[in-house]
Amino acid sequence: MPHIVILLGCLCAVGVIVKALCNKTVAETQKKTNVRQAVIGILSFLIITLLMRFATVIGMYVCTYLSILTISLTISYFEHGWNGKQMLKVALFDLVVLGVTYLLFGVVLKVNTPKGFLF
Repeated sequence: MPHIVILLGCLCAVGVIVKALCNKTVAETQKKTNVRQAVIGILSFLIITLLMRFATVIGMYVCTYLSILTISLTISYFEHGWNGKQMLKVALFDLVVLGVTYLLFGVVLKVNTPKGFLF
């Protein structure tokens, strides 16, 4: 599972970087935005990779939630900007996804996942 989340983070970062690099026919202010998008995409990937590397210390479910939240907030930021309501909706939706994941893998299937000090 950590490899899947890292792969999704990588694809998200690559998509954001490609989108930023494809907009070359815009004004100088847009070029600054494109550089910012590329940097945020790279930072998102690095955050997700670090989280998955420490899954045994922090806990698999917490790391998965934070990774999915990072991907979702990055996409939300590029689609809607710094919209507090939208980001709250994204965080709550990701929390519901985490709950369903925990019920499915932890309770129903009883899959052993790395347990850390947080969960």
